[in-house]
Amino acid sequence: MTEQIGRREYACDASAIPREQRESHLSLTKWLSGAVVERRGLAEGYTYRLPAAALVNITAFVANERRCCPYLGFELEPARGEAFVWLRVTGPPGATGLLDDVLTTSGGQDESFPAGR
Repeated sequence: MTEQIGRREYACDASAIPREQRESHLSLTKWLSGAVVERRGLAEGYTYRLPAAALVNITAFVANERRCCPYLGFELEPARGEAFVWLRVTGPPGATGLLDDVLTTSGGQDESFPAGR
């Protein structure tokens, strides 16, 4: 995935993820996309609500995404006593279109949508 934002081009570099982890990272990304309970648009990205039980998988996903997309920012917010965590993914100005490919969702909705689509 490559996108021109302003005068700079951003692209994910899959080769930054160790070869032996790439296939499992792709599988994990697909799994997390299906686990998204809610997505909210931000000025420069999205915040995703995910099941707290997926915390280990979420951190593994973030670790590899930081390798291949170093221009993205990630913040994980586990809410005290909640069954969900929030993952905020942001990028450079105008990067929302680029972030649509990070964690995709059924129907491409920008606000919230029910689990189990």
